[in-house]
Amino acid sequence: MIFKDNFTENNLLFAQPVHFTVYSDAEHKLIPLYEFDMQVPTFKQFYFNNKLRVFVSIINAPLIDLQEQFKSIATFNSVYDLIITLAIIKNKYTDYYLDNIIESFKLLGMDFTYGTTLQINGKDINEEIFTRISRIILLSLSLKKKTDFIDDPQLRAYQEKIDRIKRQNKPIKDMDGGDFKDAFMTLTYEFGYKPDEIMNMTQYAINLILGYTGKSIRYKTTLIAAGNGNTKKVKFITDKGK
Repeated sequence: MIFKDNFTENNLLFAQPVHFTVYSDAEHKLIPLYEFDMQVPTFKQFYFNNKLRVFVSIINAPLIDLQEQFKSIATFNSVYDLIITLAIIKNKYTDYYLDNIIESFKLLGMDFTYGTTLQINGKDINEEIFTRISRIILLSLSLKKKTDFIDDPQLRAYQEKIDRIKRQNKPIKDMDGGDFKDAFMTLTYEFGYKPDEIMNMTQYAINLILGYTGKSIRYKTTLIAAGNGNTKKVKFITDKGK
């Protein structure tokens, strides 16, 4: 099973769905087995839906942490394997996580089911497809950058150990904290976005816009100065350089 998708940065900037096309193998890429769309999670979906937050906490956790958390259940080497294991055991404890995963996929426009395999809209997905979906979610939420994804198992394990050390004693940022309030005021006052517009953005788009705050202020300041004859240098917010 192989697949392709149309994911680019534009999906994150405009909160648009990603289209997946799945084929049986490389020799049969003219006729797909099936296709499906996934919505990228928005600010509203993530911060106001606890089920999605639980699911994201699983796919964002280092594998070594998950293995420690679920060590009483079974051994596994990926989140994909973990979910299949939870489906096989099937008790109140595992059902809690499976329910959160199902509802999270539904929130993103996909009908997720499980058994000996994982399925979307009644069709089997392999670990590569699941991993791709997970990575797109984490990119949309700005919890990961493309450079954070390492496919080599040994290098990934090494990087996860480094990340665990960095996270120790590091305060966890929350949407109720001052950081979000400042960001909200900047988006509404400096850039003129309305609250409902912010709610339907991806965290990736929000962070990108906030990154231009300083340049936006400098542009407006130099524009006024130029109008008063105090400077001839005016740089728009997308111009390179300081």
